Amino acid sequence: MTDVQVVTVDAGRTHSDVALATPLANRSRLETTLRAATDLAGRVTVTRSREQDVVVRLEGVRREAIGGLAADASPVLLCLGLSGHVLVAGHPETVDAQEHLAALVATLAGQCAPTDLRLYTLSTPEGPLGLLARLPHQRATADPRSSAASRPILASLRVEIERRQQAGLASGTSGSGDRS
Repeated sequence: MTDVQVVTVDAGRTHSDVALATPLANRSRLETTLRAATDLAGRVTVTRSREQDVVVRLEGVRREAIGGLAADASPVLLCLGLSGHVLVAGHPETVDAQEHLAALVATLAGQCAPTDLRLYTLSTPEGPLGLLARLPHQRATADPRSSAASRPILASLRVEIERRQQAGLASGTSGSGDRS
């Protein structure tokens, strides 16, 4: 199906919600296709947002089924929307994906002040993302080949995601309105 764009992704421990935009003529077909995609998760629920985007909730996601590939074989492993923020990660051996991610990061850095964009980068120093390590937006960088260097960054990001999830639950929303 063409003309489908990911609007947001809200990933949590028990479920993930993905909002998709598509022209009106494609919405019913997209909804039917998603409802039939029971191999993606234990439970698949399809609804529409206030903006009439198609929203699919995946509960009990079968990680091995995402994209038809094992997670470690995927060029892009994660693209997660967090209240206006994006976390992206790519497999280090996929140069094309790394170049696209570096272009995204460079574009964002060119449009946002360092106070408005915080980058946490795991990349080999010679990789496309590693070459952006000197951007003033960088809060932390590490070579993923060094678990001693990368573990603290990943742990701090996990704590922040969980904090935002808890803040969202406490306020009765699915995501935190906090933009920091």
